Amino acid sequence: MTLGSERERMCEPLVSIVLPTYKRSAKLKATIDSVFQQTYGNWELIVVDDNHPSDPHAQQTERVVRDYRDHPNVVLIKHPANRGACAARNTGIAAARGQYIAFLDDDDIWAANKLALQVQELDRNSEAGFAYCDLVCVDSTSGTRQVIHFGLSKDDLFVDLLKRGGGICTSALLVRKEVLMAVGGFDASLPSYQDYDLLLRLALHSKHVAIDIPLLDYNVASDGISRNYAAKFRGKKILIDRYRTHYRDKGLVGYYGRHLEVLGDYAVLDGWRWLAIGCYAKSIAKRPASPSPYLKLIVSLLGGRTLYTLASQHYHKARRLLGGASGDGAGASPMSTYQGKSGK
Repeated sequence: MTLGSERERMCEPLVSIVLPTYKRSAKLKATIDSVFQQTYGNWELIVVDDNHPSDPHAQQTERVVRDYRDHPNVVLIKHPANRGACAARNTGIAAARGQYIAFLDDDDIWAANKLALQVQELDRNSEAGFAYCDLVCVDSTSGTRQVIHFGLSKDDLFVDLLKRGGGICTSALLVRKEVLMAVGGFDASLPSYQDYDLLLRLALHSKHVAIDIPLLDYNVASDGISRNYAAKFRGKKILIDRYRTHYRDKGLVGYYGRHLEVLGDYAVLDGWRWLAIGCYAKSIAKRPASPSPYLKLIVSLLGGRTLYTLASQHYHKARRLLGGASGDGAGASPMSTYQGKSGK
């Protein structure tokens, strides 16, 4: 690096990148390499190892990070026990020195210009507290890639998030540290939907900027919480209960009913047949003109998880043949659309 470029780098605001890692030491190097490939130069990388110290992944994580020991701004923090991804993110936030904080999951890959574009947008919009970008969703099982354009409201993000019931994965965010501290960071007590919860609080607190360009590869892993339906049920229920008055006061009762339907989807997929039936019944009470909860209630009564899964597969196949979207935007089940990872 030349003297001129070094001076230029030091004039840029420091970005603290918080990277929690757990049992993905084999994928960690590629993720860290995507940080080193950033065109934006002034950053620090805080890797928070959330593996138990006796876990082989802890030793392997240390070996991976050791390869970058010549870089003064790479820090490794070790948890004494597994505490969860959002607790690890909060550990990284507490150690961060930067004006901006970015988050990066340990199996996601940033485009080289991700930080540069987001910092540029926040510098141009001093009232904005955070920025996010679109992404490419990569299914690690099938290898398929799908560009996700969130298309969230630029005027009333909070209401749009309430309608959708899902947010944006943490790897797509860049947040001013002062704003992140003001809203209290991540709620580590939630079993899922932690990124959605944070985004709701950010949207209530400050304005934002959106970059409608996919700037990261977001990996959906078979070992992730995205397929842990019990955790997703509990997290979603906590949040729709927490924001119930907002749904009522903003005239969004029908959307609340849609999220009750998604709770039913999670319940039936986890084998909670009668709980699912109850959720579908409540959904019908909130939006009696919608046919989908009636259909799902009948499917659950007749065959539970097995019939639901079979019906879902045929539904998706028909949608693909017809060239349609994969859902109605209410949530993240096999009969609905893409939704943020909410903590892998």
